[in-house]
Amino acid sequence: MSKIDVHNIGTSKGRIFIATGASGGHIFPGLGIAVELRKKGYNCTFIGVGRQFTKLVEDEGFNFITLPASQFNVRGIKAKLFSLVRMARAVLFSLQLFVKQRPVAVLGMGSYASVAAVFAAWLLRIPSLIHEQNAKPGRANLFLAHFVGCLMLTFEGVKQTFPKKVMHKCKAVGSPIRAEVLAYRGVARPKSGGLNILVLGGSQGSSVMAEVVPKAIAGLPKTLQKQLCVTQQARADDVDAVKALYANLTLKSLEICPFFDDLPKLLHQADLVITRAGTGILLEIATLGRAAIVIPHELADGHQVENARILNEAGGIVMVREKGLEIKTLTAELQTLLEDEKKRTHLEENIVHIAKPNAAAEAVDTLLNFALPNRA
Repeated sequence: MSKIDVHNIGTSKGRIFIATGASGGHIFPGLGIAVELRKKGYNCTFIGVGRQFTKLVEDEGFNFITLPASQFNVRGIKAKLFSLVRMARAVLFSLQLFVKQRPVAVLGMGSYASVAAVFAAWLLRIPSLIHEQNAKPGRANLFLAHFVGCLMLTFEGVKQTFPKKVMHKCKAVGSPIRAEVLAYRGVARPKSGGLNILVLGGSQGSSVMAEVVPKAIAGLPKTLQKQLCVTQQARADDVDAVKALYANLTLKSLEICPFFDDLPKLLHQADLVITRAGTGILLEIATLGRAAIVIPHELADGHQVENARILNEAGGIVMVREKGLEIKTLTAELQTLLEDEKKRTHLEENIVHIAKPNAAAEAVDTLLNFALPNRA
């Protein structure tokens, strides 16, 4: 458990806690909201489980307080009891912290790690809200929906997936986009003399991204391969294996890395993105208006499939299902888009309408109007 950093607790307008888990899909929108709140004179503190993102939050000038929470979806009675005990401790810690720091609002971004803080806020009658990034809500937000006064959604249609008795609390505000991405909005894509393919989503060891995508690119005509500048994300342990799959291809250029710290720039340069269907990356692609082939992760709750379906039905992406995916199928989709600039342009023109570049400001206005109607 982290020590409480009490520096700069005092503020003219108040402190707002943002509860989140260790997922970029939760952290990045939370940061977007925190930065906007700071502009309005509010202090923000993150609370929950940050893991590898803790330093990122702190580098942006916000404290991150770690809670002793653990996942619920574990097997075995002992493991479940252990999770409940840790959650009870996290709730107690949050209660003590909120009594001491007197936040004016608590915002939950999803994940089991946000449950304790938002529930504690409800017990103390502190105005509390949640933000649901996905097209299908997670279990944490479905539970918390009954204890908060406002549910902010990325997509309007998500309202229908919540119980009827909480639908009146829902408001679609979009999902905040990183400032580094917004900086490229409307900027002309640089001409590279080739076709830039950006492959994302392989950092977790996905066999689809690490094996199927390279083999699909290998199936393209050699005259087309010679035009391709491929930049691909892969797990550190898979980098050499992925490079080996590309070894005999006649690509214009190739870069394989576990992590890209210049992702907004890479998105800006891309002619085609191949990615999973996390809300964050899909909305960044929409913000910059880039053509994409999306292969949603077949997660148990199906939220990535639903995310992709929304954009696919809007004509903004090409959606390819992972289950039963054949290499030749992906090769055909790639060849069609790479050889037909008009089709890529059509996707770009459609997906840009999904973007909400002012989502952070709208989320903050919604939060303040709900929590502090006389001071917003």
